Amino acid sequence: MNQKQDIKQPLVAIRCMTYNHEKYIEDALKGFVMQETNFPFVAIVVDDASTDKEPEVLWNFVNNELDITIAQKDETEDYVRVVAPHKTNHNCTFVILFLKYNHYCKKDKLPYFKEWQDSAKYIAMCEGDDYWTDPYKLQKQVDYLESHPDCGLVYTKCKKYIQEKQIYEKMYVTKMTLDQLLFYNRIVTLTVCFKRELYDLYRKEIPYDVTIQKGWRMGDYPLWIYIASKTKLYFLPEYTGVYRVLINSASHFSDFQKQVDFTIESLRIKTYFAKFLKLEHNIQNIAKRDFNEIIKESLIHNKNFKFDIIGFYHEYKFKNPSFLIKFILSKVKVGRNLLKKIY
Repeated sequence: MNQKQDIKQPLVAIRCMTYNHEKYIEDALKGFVMQETNFPFVAIVVDDASTDKEPEVLWNFVNNELDITIAQKDETEDYVRVVAPHKTNHNCTFVILFLKYNHYCKKDKLPYFKEWQDSAKYIAMCEGDDYWTDPYKLQKQVDYLESHPDCGLVYTKCKKYIQEKQIYEKMYVTKMTLDQLLFYNRIVTLTVCFKRELYDLYRKEIPYDVTIQKGWRMGDYPLWIYIASKTKLYFLPEYTGVYRVLINSASHFSDFQKQVDFTIESLRIKTYFAKFLKLEHNIQNIAKRDFNEIIKESLIHNKNFKFDIIGFYHEYKFKNPSFLIKFILSKVKVGRNLLKKIY
């Protein structure tokens, strides 16, 4: 039996990848359930073989919140999957997958989204440690996309929560253009809703194997750049969720060197797309900006770091020695004090 015959055809598919989010996943699930819409949607939650008690939390959710009388369950060598509608939100269906081995570490493709994405017109995203707070988030975004066919992605403001300090900080989210996205990203994953057909085009032109080969750990940023090159983006200046900052996550590190390496990886992505979109004239300025950001952050946090400055100069064809001088100065106390005055 085709499982989707037993649920409403979803207009939106929510993608939620989660790993070791035992303490946070309930907030994400509540954010999905609270959505008040005039259309059906499916929340696809994939637990990537968590080693904490997150699977137990998810099974409790299945047993207590979903209509298990009509739940469908299947198992393969890769996963256990449960499909069931929510008990009270009749527009909301959950597809929860418990993976049997960690796909992120093995850099395996995740085909488990595709079956359900292909039946939806739009895709929304929210990682397992983030959560939505606006019950009309999806409705507002879909309404705009439906009435503006020239727009392919809607994103919003969000709050930033520093888990270790248990405080909120300002999250700078603003209107973005393609040119700006090539320099920096101000689109937060948990806030987006976009056309599925654009994701399909992205994967045709930039297959998953390319991202693996190039070692990209960021799946969202390249997608935003690609979508911005194909269609209009719309910034809805309303708060719809919370971005949770953990000490060590996919994009935040307690080790400053790892943060530097992450910035360099981001630069590789920007360089790739500048060439892909035939905007090579931006590459040197993009590299300059990222290098200056590394220096600035090292001064703020008083951290040293390793960096292949010679390779950087050759790769981006710099001739002015100013960056080399800054790098050398950043290695000694007197130089750091001098740079602090400049920055």
